Amino acid sequence: MDSQQLVKILRNIFYQRTSVLDKLLCMCTYLPIRLIRGMLFYTIDNIIRCSRLSRAEKIGMLFSQSRLNKFPIFLKLPFGAKAAVTVGDFSSFGVFSEVIDEEVYEIYWKAKIYQSPIIIDVGAHQGFFTLKMAKKIGNKGRIFAIEPDPYNFNKLIKNIANNRYQNRIVPLRLALGSTNGVGKLYSDRICSTRSTLYVEQSSMICSLTDVEIRSLDMLVAREGLQEIDFLKIDAEGAEVEIVNGAKTSFSKNIVKSMVIEAHLISEDMRHDLTKMLRSKGYAVSDQAGYIYAWVTGS
Repeated sequence: MDSQQLVKILRNIFYQRTSVLDKLLCMCTYLPIRLIRGMLFYTIDNIIRCSRLSRAEKIGMLFSQSRLNKFPIFLKLPFGAKAAVTVGDFSSFGVFSEVIDEEVYEIYWKAKIYQSPIIIDVGAHQGFFTLKMAKKIGNKGRIFAIEPDPYNFNKLIKNIANNRYQNRIVPLRLALGSTNGVGKLYSDRICSTRSTLYVEQSSMICSLTDVEIRSLDMLVAREGLQEIDFLKIDAEGAEVEIVNGAKTSFSKNIVKSMVIEAHLISEDMRHDLTKMLRSKGYAVSDQAGYIYAWVTGS
């Protein structure tokens, strides 16, 4: 059984409507015994009985206590790229599915071919979308991969190096916001996709680190960007702040097309956001938790 088949099996088990213990037992059927030796029965019992944790957090904690969390799997991405994840990092498999299987970020962009594309990936995580686009555009353009979480950023750097994409991708460990400064990042120790600047959206199992915050307008000026062909934003609740820090870029239509993941944005904020983008000359489609926008005629 190759790594791709193993990933599919684990992902299917994770999304089944079964108990945490049932999921673990199913997984043990497919995983070598040496990978689950580190799980201690008292730890499993304590975690399962903890009522303050969600099922996903319980599963993540169980694997964080074992050697599974250090076991790497190389996932094959389209166009021949590859990305390394650990077996215990279940949230990464969800991101992989969104980026590769569902292609949620490319609905309005994937048909467009630019001469020398500039892409900004805000919330690059471990680089699945960044790597996919880097392979797709070749050496013709540049991708700025922005990721504030130190764990994810280290994975991103390794994935860039493993694919030899240093000449195509510019990794930046910082967070985007409405102003420039330094903030506190709540990094979830269980779910690698849930790092946030907002304590109310963090989990009870998180570490705290300082992170540089810059506005998109400041980044555009610093890098001397005349156009951004595609902007992807997935920032765990900071999306509105990022947009507020990019008003000059939107007013001048520097950003040609974009997708904003809006699962954590209220309906009122989504309405205001789409209204603002339309006022700047963008066509907007708000669907299934994502806001897609592009300059009319681009």
